[in-house]
Amino acid sequence: MGSVAVFLGLRAEARIRSAGGAVGGSGMARAGWIVGLIGIVLGIVFLLLTTGHFFFTVSNGAKGGP
Repeated sequence: MGSVAVFLGLRAEARIRSAGGAVGGSGMARAGWIVGLIGIVLGIVFLLLTTGHFFFTVSNGAKGGP
């Protein structure tokens, strides 16, 4: 969903700029794509941590049970 926020935020900023000051909301548009970027970064970090944990567990032959 972060990529959608980045796309829509950048698109909104471009439309606001092209309106020549007749339309407001530039700050909200910028906040939208920044939060989208943060979401993308956090998603990638989570994916890397989860994948790393999975491979670490598999490579150490996780022993389950008594």
